[in-house]
This record gives sequence, C-alpha cells and structure tokens, in this order.
Amino acid sequence: MPEQNIDTSRLPKFNHYTEAVEYFDRFGKLTFFGWVGRNRQMAVYTFLRKNGVEYFVDIYEDGEVAVRLKNNVQDF
Repeated sequence: MPEQNIDTSRLPKFNHYTEAVEYFDRFGKLTFFGWVGRNRQMAVYTFLRKNGVEYFVDIYEDGEVAVRLKNNVQDF
C-alpha cells in the first residue's frame, strides 16, 4: 500500500471498490487516472473536496483505501 498522510480510520470500511467510489463521489469530484499493480490492483484517483482541498486516493478492488494530501507530495 502506498504511504498515506491522512488518517483513514474514520472512513467507513468498504467491501468493494465500487462502494468506495460512490462514497467519495458524494463529497467531491473524483478524477480517475488508471489501474496500477499486478497481483493486487488499485485504482488511482485525485479527489477534489467541495472545500477545495485536493487528495490522491488509491482504491483497491477489495475496497481498501489509501489517501494522501496532494499538496504534500514532493516527488520532484
């Protein structure tokens, strides 16, 4: 799982990928980038909350979620 800098313990537990997508869609705008991984695939999204804060959200097929604040990512 990618390293996350947002506490996801208060999020509901999702049983499937689609449940997580529907949940995040209610609170902002998800933008899909693609699938990553061979043995355990995850979908990579950006998530723009209605308050303007932007996140990276990785959602696995089994519903597990990893969230990172987009502005804190320092890859370059």
